[in-house]
Amino acid sequence: MKHTFADELSRTADNSIDSKTFAGGFPQAMARFPEIRMGKWWITTRQSLLLLVPVGIAGTILSILTARCRTLATLFLLLCPRFGKGS
Repeated sequence: MKHTFADELSRTADNSIDSKTFAGGFPQAMARFPEIRMGKWWITTRQSLLLLVPVGIAGTILSILTARCRTLATLFLLLCPRFGKGS
């Protein structure tokens, strides 16, 4: 009879992990999202995402506008149509 890897796993499944000796006996703790400390304030992942997502969207829109308008003068004329027409 040929022994497969699945047979080997099911045969040794009785040897479960002892949580008292696993990882040197450190207590198990729930994972947390990372936080950044700036001075006396803690910035959570949620706060950083609430800041970075709008900044990223604005940066994307600005880069698309800059790519569409090849020069700064063209961009200025697009945003201010009365510029350069006298009064």
